Amino acid sequence: MGLSKAVVKNRVLILIVALILLVPSVFGMLGTRINYDMLDYLPSDMDTVIGQETLKEDFGKGAFSFIVVQDMPVQEVAQLKEKIQQVDHVESVLWYDSVADLSIPMELLPDKLYHEFNTDDATMLAVFFDSATSEDVTMDAIREIRSIAGKQCFVSGMSALVTDLKDLCEQEEPIYVALAVACACAAMMLLLDGWLVPFVFLASIGMAIVYNLGSNFFLGEISYITKALSAVLQLAVTMDYSIFLWHSYNEQLTLQSDHKEAMAVAIHNTFTSVIGSSATTIAGFIALCFMSFTLGRDLGIVMAKGVLLGVLGCVTVLPSMILVLDKPLQKTKHRSIIPDMRGFSKKLVNIFPVFLVVFALLIAPAYYGYEKANDEVYYNMGQCLPEDMNYVISNSKLQEDFDIASTHMVLVDAGLSPKAVKSMISEMDQVDGVKYVLGLESVIGSRVPQEVLPDSIKDILESDRWELLLINSEYAPASDEVNDQITSLNTILKSYDKGGMIIGEAPCMKDMIETTDHDFAVVTAVSILAIFIIILLVVLLNAVLGVVQESKAEAAIEALQTMTAATCKVLRDGQQVTMESRLLVPGDVVLLEAGDAVPADGRILESASMKIEEAALTGESVPVSKFTEPLAGEQVSLGDRKNMAYMGSAVVYGRGRMVVTATGMDTEMGKIAGVLAQTEQEETPLQRKLTQLGSTLSKMVLAICVFIFVFDLLVAGSLTLESVLETFMVAVSLAVAAIPEGLATVVTVVLSIGVTKMSQHNAVIRRLTAVETLGCTQVICSDKTGTLTQNKMTVVEHTGPEGLLGTAMTLCNDAVENPDGTVQGEPTEAALVRFGVDSGLDKNRLEQEQPRAAEAPFDSSRKMMSTIHRMDNGFIQYTKGAPDEVLRRCTRYEENGQMLPMTEEKRQEILAQNKAMADKALRVLAAAIRLWEGGLPKDDSPEYLEQDLCFVGLAGMIDPVRPEVKAAIQQCRTAGIRPVMITGDHKDTAVAIAKELGILDDPSQAVTGSALDSLSDEELAKEVEKYSVYARVQPEHKVRIVNAWRKRGAVTAMTGDGVNDAPSIKSADIGVGMGITGTDVTKNVADMVLADDNFATIVGAVGEGRRIYDNIREAIQFLLASNMSEVLGVFVATLLGFTLMNPVHLLFINLITDCFPALALGLEREEPDVMERPPRPSDDGIFAGGLGWDIAYQGILITVITLVSYIIGHCMEVGYFEMPKGVSDDGMTMAFLTMSMCEIFHSFNMRSQRRSVFSLSSHNKVLWLAMIGSLLLTTVVLEVPFIASAFGFTPVSWTEYGIALGLAVLVIPVVEIVKACQRAHGRRKKQL
Repeated sequence: MGLSKAVVKNRVLILIVALILLVPSVFGMLGTRINYDMLDYLPSDMDTVIGQETLKEDFGKGAFSFIVVQDMPVQEVAQLKEKIQQVDHVESVLWYDSVADLSIPMELLPDKLYHEFNTDDATMLAVFFDSATSEDVTMDAIREIRSIAGKQCFVSGMSALVTDLKDLCEQEEPIYVALAVACACAAMMLLLDGWLVPFVFLASIGMAIVYNLGSNFFLGEISYITKALSAVLQLAVTMDYSIFLWHSYNEQLTLQSDHKEAMAVAIHNTFTSVIGSSATTIAGFIALCFMSFTLGRDLGIVMAKGVLLGVLGCVTVLPSMILVLDKPLQKTKHRSIIPDMRGFSKKLVNIFPVFLVVFALLIAPAYYGYEKANDEVYYNMGQCLPEDMNYVISNSKLQEDFDIASTHMVLVDAGLSPKAVKSMISEMDQVDGVKYVLGLESVIGSRVPQEVLPDSIKDILESDRWELLLINSEYAPASDEVNDQITSLNTILKSYDKGGMIIGEAPCMKDMIETTDHDFAVVTAVSILAIFIIILLVVLLNAVLGVVQESKAEAAIEALQTMTAATCKVLRDGQQVTMESRLLVPGDVVLLEAGDAVPADGRILESASMKIEEAALTGESVPVSKFTEPLAGEQVSLGDRKNMAYMGSAVVYGRGRMVVTATGMDTEMGKIAGVLAQTEQEETPLQRKLTQLGSTLSKMVLAICVFIFVFDLLVAGSLTLESVLETFMVAVSLAVAAIPEGLATVVTVVLSIGVTKMSQHNAVIRRLTAVETLGCTQVICSDKTGTLTQNKMTVVEHTGPEGLLGTAMTLCNDAVENPDGTVQGEPTEAALVRFGVDSGLDKNRLEQEQPRAAEAPFDSSRKMMSTIHRMDNGFIQYTKGAPDEVLRRCTRYEENGQMLPMTEEKRQEILAQNKAMADKALRVLAAAIRLWEGGLPKDDSPEYLEQDLCFVGLAGMIDPVRPEVKAAIQQCRTAGIRPVMITGDHKDTAVAIAKELGILDDPSQAVTGSALDSLSDEELAKEVEKYSVYARVQPEHKVRIVNAWRKRGAVTAMTGDGVNDAPSIKSADIGVGMGITGTDVTKNVADMVLADDNFATIVGAVGEGRRIYDNIREAIQFLLASNMSEVLGVFVATLLGFTLMNPVHLLFINLITDCFPALALGLEREEPDVMERPPRPSDDGIFAGGLGWDIAYQGILITVITLVSYIIGHCMEVGYFEMPKGVSDDGMTMAFLTMSMCEIFHSFNMRSQRRSVFSLSSHNKVLWLAMIGSLLLTTVVLEVPFIASAFGFTPVSWTEYGIALGLAVLVIPVVEIVKACQRAHGRRKKQL
């Protein structure tokens, strides 16, 4: 962050320095020489390069060109030759007059020599330059020759190519760079969120490009390819970094208002993010430096510099420009046309197996394309030039008129005898494509005396050490033919002169091809190794930094834990000390007050109105008042132990003392942890069934393979290697056919999609296989508070004047009403404040109008509290508490605005109202008032205040049921699921709520935890079906209830939110945790978490689980029927003596043709009666419900259709009917096509096991797409030549397609007929 802040601070200085650096960079860019000759980059130790240097040193010759002259008289040609000879850096011009004087009749020259230089209307001159091919003086000479020669002359050769290439690049390079910039600018203006942003990006990147090109001055020169590519490549590579910085900056602006701080964070994020990618990019370019063809080094160094400068510019210059131009950038923002891709991204992630399969399928054609592309790489630069270019026209003329496509030069030792040279020339003349070999020996014909040869020709073709031969070839440079030709010529040359060298454009091209082929392999290996090392170093560095950072964090956490460790106040040796809770031991006396967490289990020694929240342990939503008196009875439930405090609970009111009785794992919380540790995770029903299926299939496959192997060997009658291998392949075919390779993928993907769908309906699945288990749930044991109820105490019934009652309950209350309308405080008091709000009373306003002047706090012994408030005409006292205690202190009552004397009749009426509410399991509180007109009472003791009261009314409250739960309970019963309530609350409350929801009909169906203690596990298992409500239970009770249901074979789901629920949740087949009120412990052990804590969500998840299981069964039926058809087909075909399909064909059908439709079947909608049928027994096998029979007849049906298709295909191949024997390519192709199409159509049948697919009201669009996709892939395998050849398939005619289609579609009506019979049989069975 230090660097980032420095950039932000010095942004103006950075921009000034950046602008100043542009000046030397521009001069450096203009002063860098550009080399247009690719052959100049060949290694210096090659014969072709050494030969070029030798030619220049010994003969004074560098570049070489041919000039074709059309329709020009001989004398004018001679004059043209003289003019060309005078051009600077033209060393010599070779024409036939160089061999002999023009006065010598042409007929005396050797025929070949004459025809080499002349045709009917054209003649040819060979021009040698004393400078290298790509030197500027050579290119100037080419341009001057063209101006002298005029339109009748055509200049060819490498120098002409380089000249034209330079002119073309200088002309068009600015155009395509401008186009690249314009396209990038237009794309960014549309896709980014600002009109000005692209110009800022381009300005920053443009500076980096200028710096890069200017620094090339220090390299001396760069190639034209480097110059052409570097700017565009640097623009493309560094544009990503700029976009990343901009998006990071905008993201930070949403988190903080300070633009400078936002940019500093963005720079830091950008640098840390792009450092790895830029390092690997630089490494890839640096790998080019390992090429012996030094053009790679040239490009690699420049591009590595470019990426480095681009990154530096992105984190220095660009941020500075953005900050300086921040206001106009923000003003010119617009909405990007790119839509929000988050939904699309999630969908892509959900179908990732599809992409894996597609990419796997693309490997073969991609590799084929790669091989073909590598075979057809061209190195002839003339091929990429425009057809109207001078060089291209000249080459065409040279080839058309003289049949010359390339020229080689041979340097041979001058000491070699003329006879040997003539013999060598004779051999070279015989090489394919050699048109003519020109040398002194070939120039001297039988009719030309050597004495008449001028010295000029001798100077051209001979030096002190070397003799020069010119070879005209019919083959173009960089072609396979010329490369073979050069190899043959070199072999002949080396046989006569081991030091001889072949040079020229074509030999150099050949060396370049061989060099670059080797270099590309080296570069690929080096770049992969370098990138691997960089990634490894980054990973190791991250690991080291992570360890260091983690160790620092741990040290900081340890220090923080020491500072913030849980502490408590303890009496030791008569002194009060504060110590860490973990150091407590039994016998310590702990002091407790409101806000303290109880540090251990302990017996209450003193309680001053102390209330403790124990919901995590008992499930009670209301804090428990604690007292010191002993409890009666031996078996007291955890929730009723009001003289005990437990670790994990919290003091919410009052104060007290306790003596520690248990710590650590001996506490009630520790016992829960112990139970959790001992509970083992069992396999789900689906896992058990798939394991059984896998075992069955394995045994079946092994048995079939062994049988076929032995059977075929016996039929063959011999044990030759060939027969054994052939028989083994048949056995392998059967193994491939029998194993449903796509089953694991299908099940996993279907479950994953189900998980995603459930999460959209507030059911978060933590264990994938739990999705299916939900479908066979038979019992749902649900906690009451928060799941069946709203977990919010609410006044649902009251007596007395609502206004006065609401005022009394609101003011005699310690809960706080927040400005947003929410209420904070103890649940009962919060409910009373909400009652006042519902009555139109605002507590904050009431407190202003009637401020509290005195109070008598709540005390558990007297069970009430009183507050005194100031009024305009005196003081008023409000008292609330237990109805019987309050009523006992009342002498009057409020009615119709009057205070009337309390009568016994009225007292009995009030007690009857209290009982009626209590019978409904309502928590009832009474309110009373007392007027103090003489002023504030002098004595504020409860005994003085709480007497002579005026009764106001009663308020009955309860945690109300969720409105949607009642319908969900009814749906459970319709679906054959038993709902059971398990709670730590009182029995009466639980029974009342259970009756309202329809969970029980009679109170006898409810039992308490203490009653469960009297039952053994065996007795509980026998009687568990009698009870629908369990009240006042402890954690161990919940585990026993779950295990009792499971012993009876019921798949049980258990819900809970507190720590006390964790053991039972882990023991259940489906553990359901609460997402809102649930503790982390509960969520971690749960299989499913309810995001809305709603029982109805569980019922919805059960329906989804049933749908998923149905779909998995349909997919299994589809896959196994397909596999069975393959097994039977291969088996029957083997018995009949022919090969139905090869293993690769069967594997393709299993993985490609079958997999996509099977996945699509997993997305099928639920059937209408999915929640109207009883749960399936957990011990039902995969093949239950007639699935085994369905698989059998459907497999046989597809087998018959496939065999018929094979026989038809074979008969169409031979032209008459016969039973096939051995291998029939046409029959195999027809069988593959028919089986593939048959299984595609069969997937349509599998949308429902028994219902007609034509009666289904919805369409599975994904299945249609999968069917079309499988059909297209099958067509690709059959119709793409190289793929069909790899699979051994023959071309398929339209007739064969029609036959295969007609046979395959039969599977639909046949299966529909069988389904109709099965439905009719089912109806008759029900009637009976």
